[in-house]
Amino acid sequence: MRKIIMFLVIFAVLISGCSPSNKKDKLDVNVYKSNESSKSIVVNEDNDEKVIEDDIVDDKITLDKIFPDEIGFGWIYNGTLDYGRNETITKCYTEDGVKHIIIEGEEDDLSDGESGQDPTFTKDFQITDDGIKLSHKGSPVYLDNREFYLLKTPIEVGNAWEHEWYYGAKAKTAIIDVTDTTVITETVITEDNDEYYFKKARTTFEQGKGISTLEKIADEDFTITEKIYTFGKDYLKEETNTES
Repeated sequence: MRKIIMFLVIFAVLISGCSPSNKKDKLDVNVYKSNESSKSIVVNEDNDEKVIEDDIVDDKITLDKIFPDEIGFGWIYNGTLDYGRNETITKCYTEDGVKHIIIEGEEDDLSDGESGQDPTFTKDFQITDDGIKLSHKGSPVYLDNREFYLLKTPIEVGNAWEHEWYYGAKAKTAIIDVTDTTVITETVITEDNDEYYFKKARTTFEQGKGISTLEKIADEDFTITEKIYTFGKDYLKEETNTES
């Protein structure tokens, strides 16, 4: 009888040792990101893959990220043919849903006053859900009392809009490139008034800097470029230190 009981106990142990485990397969053995999508690929011990959708974070550049809005922030631009100008944010405010960034500046007077033209200017960048509009007064003369959209939503390649441009010429601007930190537009005169030599412009907007580069294109052989030389809250101090 005791032998029968011992046999049954050993048999039960053997059966329990061979029964399938209720433990779930381990899924966190190897986790890696797919560079081509917003997914995580989880591989278990049997090399079976399980795809898990990640939360998509939109890091694309937006209108409110392009221009700084700190009073005292400024830029110095240098360019072709000894071009230069400096400009500073003097006022920021929101009115009727429109954010205004007021900039005052001065172009380098290469004529030493002989031209008789006032080299100062005021820019009012107006930021809304529709885009960024520039209202410009003062130097240079071809921009005096001009107002037009620099950017319009949606911020995506192919978006285009028509507007008045330098000297009141008719033009069309299109977005030709967008990254997480930059937007590039190209403006082409569509109805020339023969007052402005350049027929095309390419503008690069950079997050936190505003307009970082402006290329004014007459033809394949002649382009004038304006680029940021230095910028920031103490940009004039940086310029002084650079020269010393």
